[in-house]
Amino acid sequence: MINYRRNRKIRNMRKMLLLGLVATGLLLTVWFIQMSSIGTVSATEWTWTGLNTPTGVAIGDYNNDGLNDLAFAQYYGNKVTVYASDETTVIKQWDGRSTPRGVAIGDYNNDGLNDLAFAEFGAGKVTVYASDGTTVIKEWTGLNQPHGVAIGDYNNDGYNDLAFTNHTRVTVYASDGTTVIKEWTGLSEPIGVAIGDYNNDGLNDLAFADRVEGKVMVYASDGTTVIKQWDVAAPWGVAIGDYNNDYFNDFAYSHYETIGGYVRVYYYPKSEIRFGVAIGDYNNDGYNDLAFTNDTCVTVYASDGTTVIKQWIVSLPRGVAIGDYNNDGLNDLAFTEYVVGRVTVYASDGTTVIKQWTDLSNPYGVAIGDYDNDGYNDLAFTEYGANKVTVYASDGTTVIKQWTTRVHPTGVAIGDYDNDGYNDLAFSQAEGVQARKVTVYKSDGTTVIKQWTGLNFPYGVAIGDYDNDGYNDLAFTEYDTGDVTVYASDGTTVIKQWTGLDNVTGVAIGDYNNDGLNDLAFTEDIRVIVDYQTTPATVARVAEPTIVTLRGTLTDASGDPIQNGSIRVTIKDSFGAQVWQDTFHDVIDDGRYNIPLGTKTTLMLVKGQIYSAILEVDAGSPTYVSADVIFGDNSPVGDLIKFVAD
Repeated sequence: MINYRRNRKIRNMRKMLLLGLVATGLLLTVWFIQMSSIGTVSATEWTWTGLNTPTGVAIGDYNNDGLNDLAFAQYYGNKVTVYASDETTVIKQWDGRSTPRGVAIGDYNNDGLNDLAFAEFGAGKVTVYASDGTTVIKEWTGLNQPHGVAIGDYNNDGYNDLAFTNHTRVTVYASDGTTVIKEWTGLSEPIGVAIGDYNNDGLNDLAFADRVEGKVMVYASDGTTVIKQWDVAAPWGVAIGDYNNDYFNDFAYSHYETIGGYVRVYYYPKSEIRFGVAIGDYNNDGYNDLAFTNDTCVTVYASDGTTVIKQWIVSLPRGVAIGDYNNDGLNDLAFTEYVVGRVTVYASDGTTVIKQWTDLSNPYGVAIGDYDNDGYNDLAFTEYGANKVTVYASDGTTVIKQWTTRVHPTGVAIGDYDNDGYNDLAFSQAEGVQARKVTVYKSDGTTVIKQWTGLNFPYGVAIGDYDNDGYNDLAFTEYDTGDVTVYASDGTTVIKQWTGLDNVTGVAIGDYNNDGLNDLAFTEDIRVIVDYQTTPATVARVAEPTIVTLRGTLTDASGDPIQNGSIRVTIKDSFGAQVWQDTFHDVIDDGRYNIPLGTKTTLMLVKGQIYSAILEVDAGSPTYVSADVIFGDNSPVGDLIKFVAD
């Protein structure tokens, strides 16, 4: 048996030239896909009532069992209590404390196990306990009315720090207990303090409550930028963490009152905003599909916009791509998971993992395509947190190219933008003084074909023949201004632009409705919008002499290249009628073949028309006699090789 690797330049020629046709107009179709709620909680808050002056509150896995817990202190109750996430089970309680106030859970000494720290206002000290509740890891004494305390990697260097409030100041200490990372002084009366990723962007922030001012402030790690501010009556403790274990950080605060105080948790609202989008034949049935991501899942729809082919429930997916990554002739699907730091490639069964990269720094965009133009598809992804873009070969290990120090890269695309016959790579950089641009590189990774600068938070980027004129174009989104712009290959001519949209991120070019004309899809807020190209008006549609290059590889069941052989190729039109056939003797060399169809026997095709190819392979024979295996004959069902004549 022969394993056949179909040629991408045959399989994916829906984006090919459609010369001699004139478009009559565009049809704009909007999807509003109603998703079922995933992992929702029964209520938006939970409250413990009847407490004796609750003060500090913290969220974290104190007993290191893999599930987050919640701890809070009661000032006049002189106790600190840790509750499991069922809101009832008491894991640990310290009694007889000297008016405890702030409390924190986290791995302060960076040994892999969480600890618990709390401040004792009356005793003037802050103590860090190991998870056994007895061992003291660190203690600060002689303090001036300490209130809040927090553990977390505030400066985002990979090591946890500890912060506490001390009268009119907030101080952040490194894990050695001596080095001061940051200190705010001259405050009114800061009480509670917390370290965590409040806005779920992958970078830790710091929050504290000012009782006198009646405010809760959240600062970025620079200690200056204010991310969020609330006006809250008598706030005391604050906490940031994933209390309901849904992969999204939540926010909690306590309201100071002797009798009738309360602790309130605000659960992070799950978003149905769409992010990445891709068009391609994921289930390999000969018809293109559409995939998109939102905060909780990746979904693939058939071209009817209703039938769900596959859905993965995952954490904060962003980019998505469809293509034949492992070069076996069948399309795969890849997506990124922003917070957990993964990029995964699934086969078309939706279960088999072809490749997975882990421990990444906020991966965002992903693309599948032959970047180094060697005939085999590669995979590229961006790492927003690590400021780099990497292209891997199909073995998942070999790095073909990597760009570093690229500030906050987001979208990425592979395709022949300058239409010279060689694929290029484009990526966007969303934020930062040095960013807010889209750059297109040739396959050498150095030569810049085109760069757009001064953009408004560009995210998605796509390369493809949007206007179906036979030349590839480039589209990108601008989140801040709500623009989607399609540029011709000269980098100046604007083919199409949408403006004033809401939260546009992903963009894709491809023939979604399988009519032979490329369409454009983009995500806007909770919608996926597909801009369909309509069937062009008929002009002179006559068959013309055409040359189609057929190239690919053939291996046996063991994966070894077929050393020699012959191939017969048959071309049929969209009605199944045979329009051409020719035989090519001794054209397989060490598993590879490169056959220009139409040079020996004239091949007459109508440009823009959809055709199918059938390949009959006679392995090991210098002269074609009979087929050992046939490809493109729909046996088994779905084994089709379709293309559009150019």
